Amino acid sequence: MTKGIFSSFNENSKLFEILKKEPPIWWKNIKSDKDLNIELRKDNYINIYYYGGCVAKIWYDNKLHAETHHKYLNLPQKGETIYLDSIDYLSSDKKINDIKSAISDIFLNDNIEGDQKRKDKKLTESCEKKVQGRLILDSKVNYIDSEFAYNRSKQRIRFDLIKVEDGSISFVELKLISDSRLTSKKDNEIEIITQMNKYSEFIQDYKEDIIPYYKKLLNVKQSLGIIDDIPEIKELNFKPQLLIINNYLGKGIKVRDNRIDRIKKIISNQKFDFEIR
Repeated sequence: MTKGIFSSFNENSKLFEILKKEPPIWWKNIKSDKDLNIELRKDNYINIYYYGGCVAKIWYDNKLHAETHHKYLNLPQKGETIYLDSIDYLSSDKKINDIKSAISDIFLNDNIEGDQKRKDKKLTESCEKKVQGRLILDSKVNYIDSEFAYNRSKQRIRFDLIKVEDGSISFVELKLISDSRLTSKKDNEIEIITQMNKYSEFIQDYKEDIIPYYKKLLNVKQSLGIIDDIPEIKELNFKPQLLIINNYLGKGIKVRDNRIDRIKKIISNQKFDFEIR
């Protein structure tokens, strides 16, 4: 069976069955930690996130498995293996907090200051993921999925967030206002427009599959105690949404104001909706 597609999700998989009927202590620890975000994946495994950093991947293969990047466990990698067994760590609240602290230091770069942070382009993704985590954990908007990925024949599609509002399900792409892709060109087209148009095509191509998939996924989330209530999904929003977070510090700086105005002109009247927040 092809992996990473809607039909590869099995709501009756052994993993979900065990976690529902015989939940181990580490699973209870994960669910009780309000800083963590739990996402179910199409190939019947689970990702646990702390503000975009992966605390653990959980799956079933003859028994339950959990793995975490060796850096977040403060351990050396074993040969070529960078993801190490972490069930013992997840069985301890203290060790879960240690993993979260490591993610904060290594992935979110919370210890990097000032000029070094501004100069390091690699920090763009981690800053964006931190915003994403805050949206999921703190927002009143019902985000039902994050880090959505789908294997198409020629490309892998990714969305940052999936939300349900007023019965409508929408795919959301998250960008910081400083992201160069909002204004830069590739192959003679603004990169963000190319990206969002691909998303529009994906939604149209899979319009018959999206709502049934998320109804199944949310049923499993509820049965596992990840969510209390299942939001009603009545329709699919065919327009992907671009959510731009204005992370500039201070106001009234002309070059920044001009950039925001330019971005608005670029993304207005496109095949997608946008919001600058």
